[in-house]
Amino acid sequence: MPIIYYDGNCVYCYNYAIWLIQNGLSTRYQFATLQGESAQHLMENYPEARQIDSVILQEGDTLKFKSDAIATLITSLTNYKWLGILLHLTPKVLRDFGYQLFADNRNHMWKTHWHKPNNYEKSFFIDNWFFTENMEEINMGNIIVIGSASIDLVVKTDILPNAGETVMGNTFFTNPGGKGANQAVAAARLSNNVYMIGAVGGDDNGKAIIDNLNKNNVDTTFMDTIENEKSGTAHITLYDDDNRIIVVPAANNHVTPDKVLPKLEHFAKGDIIVLQHEIPEETIKAVVDYATNNDMRVILNPAPYRKLAQEIIDKVTWLTPNETESDLLFEGRVEQALESYPRKLIITQGAKGALFYSESQQLIPGYEKKVVDTTGAGDTFNGALAVALNENKSLEEAVKFANLAGSFSVTGLGAQGAMPYSIDLESYKADLL
Repeated sequence: MPIIYYDGNCVYCYNYAIWLIQNGLSTRYQFATLQGESAQHLMENYPEARQIDSVILQEGDTLKFKSDAIATLITSLTNYKWLGILLHLTPKVLRDFGYQLFADNRNHMWKTHWHKPNNYEKSFFIDNWFFTENMEEINMGNIIVIGSASIDLVVKTDILPNAGETVMGNTFFTNPGGKGANQAVAAARLSNNVYMIGAVGGDDNGKAIIDNLNKNNVDTTFMDTIENEKSGTAHITLYDDDNRIIVVPAANNHVTPDKVLPKLEHFAKGDIIVLQHEIPEETIKAVVDYATNNDMRVILNPAPYRKLAQEIIDKVTWLTPNETESDLLFEGRVEQALESYPRKLIITQGAKGALFYSESQQLIPGYEKKVVDTTGAGDTFNGALAVALNENKSLEEAVKFANLAGSFSVTGLGAQGAMPYSIDLESYKADLL
């Protein structure tokens, strides 16, 4: 029986193998993880293996790499739904190849009306569409995160210093962060079609931020690099299972309406925009106005807190403050605010869950996990919420999904360190129904 080897350290490859198995190919192929001695042997004996970015197929004594392996596997599939998912899970260089194969073989494998795509059509398919089993096209829409991208400078301590006092910390580390980038990464680990609009400085931190977004499946086509400017930083103190953060915006102050609005013209009605408060206030207003005029949906996470105009609250589709932010936004009248903004105002309450109003007050319970670092929990919630809403889940289902994703994020160090992938949530599917 032919063997499919996949890189056990590669999320793409792992998910790819899982989908193949679930589609029934385990009856026709064996599956094996490529690690350790097997990986070393392959690299030493087959130079082409050094270029691998997907699975390897071994048929007898023959090894197939990259496009040849994908061609064999795709032509083994007859189920349109799985074909579409596989083309999404495969790295971009192979997605192009896979869709071309799909088009070239349409007459004897798939529905006959498909024509060989031009570049625009190919890009549109890859970025926006899945297949159902009866070949109805479903537009999943895009998620556009507009916000900050920074480097986090994190210290963990058992003692908080008083004014003028110096204390010894436990650990120090740096991580990619920024609320916008965090929310983009959270969404992109759970879905495709995630774009980031923002700005970094022309420094090493800027390059690291962009590289990290790309590595996490976020499309950075619309990210700007501001020369002669520093990238944003967040200075984070971890103490007693909680965090204190000081943000220095730097390049994030260049995420201005004149740069952002032209980029939104590339997107369409129904797409979801995710916003936070680490970019200029005038940008938030301009984007919300644009979205309102173009039938786009907006999640506004009003963090860090600043006074929010009533017009903005009225226009956004969903507003997601935490308990502290909601108390400040509504001057202590939180209960009244929940009733005034049913199914719009969603208040996150950490491990307790999230609260919104729909005929009556509803608390969607959270999930208990061992807490290591809460820094990225709220951002994970918002990214996952966008994914679920983009998949047309009900608000109840979407909040439950976001709670689950957020609970995973507190189990590791750094804002993005423990953000879950789709595969991490598989075992909870029944609970999410």
